[in-house]
Amino acid sequence: MKNNKHTLKRYLLLVLAGFALLMTLCFGVAVTQVYDWGLDDSAEFYLLNDLQDYRNGVSLKHSTYRHSYIGLDSVPEDYRYLFGGLAHGKLESQTLLYHEGAKQFSYLLPAAFDESQPISKDNLLVMIHSFPYEADEPVVGISLSELITGLFVVAGGLMVLFSSLIYRSITMPVTTLQVWAKDATKTKHVSDHYLDVDALRFTELTSVGEQLNEAIQHIVAITEREKSFVSSLSHELRTPMAIVSAALDLLERRDFEDRGFDERDQSKLEKIRRANQRMTETADTLLRLWQGKLPHETQVNVELRAEVETIIKDSQVFLGSAASEGSTEVDNQIDSALIINAPYQSLLIVLSNLIKNALQYAGSGQVCISAAGLKVTVSNTVTTHRKAQPAKDSSYGFGLGLFIAEQVAQQQGWCLKTEQKGDNFVAEIELTASSQAGQASSEIDG
Repeated sequence: MKNNKHTLKRYLLLVLAGFALLMTLCFGVAVTQVYDWGLDDSAEFYLLNDLQDYRNGVSLKHSTYRHSYIGLDSVPEDYRYLFGGLAHGKLESQTLLYHEGAKQFSYLLPAAFDESQPISKDNLLVMIHSFPYEADEPVVGISLSELITGLFVVAGGLMVLFSSLIYRSITMPVTTLQVWAKDATKTKHVSDHYLDVDALRFTELTSVGEQLNEAIQHIVAITEREKSFVSSLSHELRTPMAIVSAALDLLERRDFEDRGFDERDQSKLEKIRRANQRMTETADTLLRLWQGKLPHETQVNVELRAEVETIIKDSQVFLGSAASEGSTEVDNQIDSALIINAPYQSLLIVLSNLIKNALQYAGSGQVCISAAGLKVTVSNTVTTHRKAQPAKDSSYGFGLGLFIAEQVAQQQGWCLKTEQKGDNFVAEIELTASSQAGQASSEIDG
């Protein structure tokens, strides 16, 4: 499973942190602008008061930051450039002017000294209020920098609070879905693990939960139907196989010579008995595989070469398709002295299916069977017309036989490998030490 770098909590935190930073910058710019507007309005208000007091004959107390001048010639040189419009009549009376100096900034309010005459170079009264950039006097209230810093701290705190609330409200139903999915992969009976959609809270997640529950219901229905089919099929197969077995027992009890049976007929009857026995065992294996487990089998000593020879003889029917092309060459290279201690029924089912599969697909080619220790190898050449057919699976030759062999090998803890090497298809089954020791069968996931 791919692990993403970002968790939902981290993603929400980053998004809200970016949003809080953006809002802080926006509010900081807005506060600075409002502060400047307020400073302009307050400066203009006090300058108008000074102008009114001056005209009313009230003596103004001059200070370092508060001045009044009559006539343009008395205005300091640093401020005179602001009055260039006087010569062209473009400077209106009581228009607030602003000047930035090296150490201070100033607000200037020009007005006509004689209100009955228009404002001019000689008829000019200028009120000036100056403010140093760094005043020695303590600032009343909070400064602009403190205001912006406080705004950022408040925004950060709200961001942490909101991110926590949003994280809990969103992730709790997501976590519920995650825990359910994790538990569902561990449960043996999916039908007992439906999702509580009421705990998902949000409409979108609730819809997903309902679809998952519907999918589970559909899977359970199909599984039950397939189980019923396999059980019914196994039951229906057992009845005729039991009849065949009983008939064979009756024939064996008769005098074969009196009934006109020779040794060839006895050999055929023996093949029928072995085929019936293996069909019974295969049906039982399929049923138990579908149920999810196989019974523990007793370990027995198996003469591997003899059993393989028997399987080859019983599988001659698969060589009929190659009769027109020649005969399939079967090379049994297993040492006659090799004896393997293994569960007999499971070993026979795996070897039978591997050998039958090889004989079926070899055509007029060659089938080679060998063994080294606990590893048995079955290889066969792939006929031309078989290679021309498009394979539905990347592993050539996989069908029901190899599926059964795989499942039984998995149940026994054996290692089954299949591979196509050029014109040869190779199947290797390795009987591990655990099977030789008689380990109890483990449960297969259904």
